[in-house]
Amino acid sequence: MPQSTSAPNPDQVTDLVTPVVVRVAVTIGLLSAICAEPTPVSQLAIGLGIDESVLRRLVRFLAVRGILGVDANGVVSSTALGRRIGDRTGPYAARLDWSGAAGRMDRSFVEDCLAALLGRQRRPDPWAVFDDDPVLSGSFDTLMSARAAEWADELVDDPLWGRLGSIADLGGGRGHLLYRLLRVWPHLNGVLVERPGPARAAQEEAERLGLTTRAKVVTADLRGPLPTGYDAYVLAHVLHDWNDEGAAVILRRAAEACRPGGRVVVVERELTDDQASSAAGLDATAQDLRLFVLFGGGERTHDDLRALAESVGLSLERRRRLTSGRSLLVFARAPLDGPSRSER
Repeated sequence: MPQSTSAPNPDQVTDLVTPVVVRVAVTIGLLSAICAEPTPVSQLAIGLGIDESVLRRLVRFLAVRGILGVDANGVVSSTALGRRIGDRTGPYAARLDWSGAAGRMDRSFVEDCLAALLGRQRRPDPWAVFDDDPVLSGSFDTLMSARAAEWADELVDDPLWGRLGSIADLGGGRGHLLYRLLRVWPHLNGVLVERPGPARAAQEEAERLGLTTRAKVVTADLRGPLPTGYDAYVLAHVLHDWNDEGAAVILRRAAEACRPGGRVVVVERELTDDQASSAAGLDATAQDLRLFVLFGGGERTHDDLRALAESVGLSLERRRRLTSGRSLLVFARAPLDGPSRSER
């Protein structure tokens, strides 16, 4: 397995303080508050409702790490790094919110990592905590929508969708993929299948976008019977939330629901050893451990995903690697004649 050519300082890979403090700074609004213009510490303290001496300590910590700057007069300004992290419309806002779903999962990871890796953790239904808390459920959906910005647009441009008439988006959140597809491909109709909380949000989003005549929203457990007869059943960043047994059940349900000649479309990261020292490898291996500790799932290799699909009677028809580090895998219900095709 390739290793990184640069040897990090031990503090860089053992420090727990920095990631926690950055999340706190995002959550209280410190970084977003200084994104627009430099602001004196005293004024920030009043606006944020924080004791000024405490805020000075926090500002000093973040300044040393290059996340913000502070001059001799106590005026705080944002660095390029701080603006990326603190932008409320950017990809990090939902991911670093200590008060929302991301923060809940971060704390669970810290608390449960050792027990999970030693096999001592008894996991409840991974989605029960979100179903019981509407606020947390909404925060999780916002997080998933934000992360979809990393891969959804490139996926929507694939010519696959032009050959389909209808799609079922399984576990599609509030519609971050399905509604993009329907707007780009006006001939398509679809159904989104989700848990109660995100299903309500998806219905509201469909109404807001004027897509209710082309998009249905169905509340269902992906491990149970699914709406039948669609051309393709899409599982985008769903299987990695489940262990092999649960993922196989979901794939089997999708295959059973497909119309004759239909497809099951899977979008996932594919773990590879040659990613070990890359930015993509850092993200993929971190997500792999997080998913295992939090949900009992994890990222899989291409061979893992293919074997999982074949175990329920699906055959790989097409594979496309996306520039976002994900892969688009198209599976057919019946065995194909000849070898699988690989595009791009």
